[in-house]
Amino acid sequence: MSSKSKIAVWGLGKHAINNILPAIQESSKLELVGCYTRNSRILENTCKKYSIKSWVSEDEMLNDFYVDIIYLSTPPELHYNQGLQILESNKHLWCEKPITNNLESTIDLVQLANMKSLSICEGFMYLYHPHFYAFSEFITDLKVSEKISSIKSSFFLPKLEKPGFRFNKELGGSCIYDVGIYPISLITELFKDKEIIINHSNISEEENVDISGSASITIDQYIDCYLEWSYNSTYINRVEIQSESKNIKTDYIFSKKEDYQPIIKILDTHGNYEEVIINARNHFILMLESFTKCLDNQSERLAQEKRILRIAELINRIRSF
Repeated sequence: MSSKSKIAVWGLGKHAINNILPAIQESSKLELVGCYTRNSRILENTCKKYSIKSWVSEDEMLNDFYVDIIYLSTPPELHYNQGLQILESNKHLWCEKPITNNLESTIDLVQLANMKSLSICEGFMYLYHPHFYAFSEFITDLKVSEKISSIKSSFFLPKLEKPGFRFNKELGGSCIYDVGIYPISLITELFKDKEIIINHSNISEEENVDISGSASITIDQYIDCYLEWSYNSTYINRVEIQSESKNIKTDYIFSKKEDYQPIIKILDTHGNYEEVIINARNHFILMLESFTKCLDNQSERLAQEKRILRIAELINRIRSF
């Protein structure tokens, strides 16, 4: 009898098909048991490919006692109501970012998960890659040895041939929640429990959908930080940190192919240059296997809840500034 946790995927868009399903299949701790989507053709093809169960309705999936976890990969505007259904059916909720596009709704889901002792996890795959761990170690060392003076983080996406929900307000289209959420989450992760003051924010909209933005913030009263994000721009995926003696930067911090070997570049005040090369890994597999720690570990669940709320609260402050 398999000791793996049983997981189903709700929503079969491009991301779920290309990244999440293969990662579950490769996981040593999860068993993919089924999928559900309203598109019957995609559902039939996917379930046939993986030899898994399909359900004729979301209620049938939610009432299947064989399923422990549901990975929610539907458009963001649907996450709140569908997340409530998942938690009310006593299944763990693992969800694509954002959990919701609204702070109050996110708080509701986190509180319900906490009340039911169920895990709620948000899909920031980059946080689990050795790339991020290595970069965060540099930051930790700098915080001990010298002052960090500034941080700049940028995430721009090019014009996409098939943007999906991104420009559809009714489906939760929002650049800050889709793209800006990455550099914002990086700050909340690197500087947990530090005071963050928002000095300025700017969000541009077209047809009621925000398409780009930036925020100037101060961390712990002395670190100047500039975050920027955009749709329909030249692709940029980068973070750069300046300290008293070093400039440290790296590309593809948020998203990368599984065979990509990240490089962290370090330049000191004397012009000495160093490169640190990180091993390639599939960050989707690493993320999902890390999520399994939450299934029977309260401290891991609480850490995920705090992470979700920190990110949601900072985004809300930036949007409201």
